[in-house]
Amino acid sequence: VINKIISSDLPRCVQTAKIINKVLKKPISYDSALREITGSSLNSIREKGKEKKDIRKFYENITKEKGNLLVVTSGNVIKYFVSRIWNIPSKKVSLALCASAFNHFTVDEKGKTNIVCLNDSKHLTDKLKISKHMVKRDLKSSKK
Repeated sequence: VINKIISSDLPRCVQTAKIINKVLKKPISYDSALREITGSSLNSIREKGKEKKDIRKFYENITKEKGNLLVVTSGNVIKYFVSRIWNIPSKKVSLALCASAFNHFTVDEKGKTNIVCLNDSKHLTDKLKISKHMVKRDLKSSKK
């Protein structure tokens, strides 16, 4: 059972949180720390001190929360969470996350964070699943 929803305050995340909440009917709070990290790769986080600091603080606080929380955020923020869980530098995390994928993390009684499910997109139709290759191709064509 989800106790509350925490969402990035960016419009696409707010919209997603509201859609989810039509079913869950739980309190939603919005946090600017969950905004997409500037840049297209995690390597850019190293250059974005304030963004990384905000996400780090959010991650440390969220792992102390009790109950089940649903967090609505962007891909690079999830990659940061994964780097912390796996205890590896964020620049070494190379994941092609599907937009709107479901990621499930748990925190046990001792504060250890675990990944239960990563990048699950079974709820999406094939038409909505976007591969990393397609995204790269689209980015190249938009630069012309």
